[in-house]
Amino acid sequence: MPKIRSVKKSLGNQTVLQNFSLDFPSTGCVVLMGRSGCGKTTLLRILAGLDAPDEGSLEGFERGRVAMAFQEYRLFQTIDALENARLASPLAKEDSRVAAVQMLARLGFTETDMQKKPSELSGGMRQRISVARAFLSERPIILLDEPTKELDFQFREALADLFREQAKTKLVIIVTHLEEDAKMLGVTPIRLSDS
Repeated sequence: MPKIRSVKKSLGNQTVLQNFSLDFPSTGCVVLMGRSGCGKTTLLRILAGLDAPDEGSLEGFERGRVAMAFQEYRLFQTIDALENARLASPLAKEDSRVAAVQMLARLGFTETDMQKKPSELSGGMRQRISVARAFLSERPIILLDEPTKELDFQFREALADLFREQAKTKLVIIVTHLEEDAKMLGVTPIRLSDS
């Protein structure tokens, strides 16, 4: 079972995580909330192996087990939406293409949308590509940083359906500032500021 123990992390002079411990389920949705600056994104970066804690330990978040969708999308501007989505897929070329088409279609993309480069798409569409890419990686742990921030209700519902389905076989950890996200998923959020 993935877990973190007594994690401390400071950024400059500010301690954003102090003696933070949490046991995660092997599968399911976990929603993390808290005030701005309380360390939500920092925690995701530690779980993804992008930052190291100053103190404490992690188990179950080894390299190769985790995929992350960032707030900033991190898409390649020279390739289209479909190619961006399938970049992290471990499947063979044609299989990864089919999986990416199905995933993007489920998230509201038309065939024409899939052929557009990120600069031609809205922020919400770029966000959905980033989320699709994380799930298409087939990693057992998926980290999502504010995955619904630019989406209207229709697409937030579509993502919530996707998260619930994927959480049957994966651990999906979501950072959000929206209470509605936790309600749509039917989970009680963990508030970092309360820890």
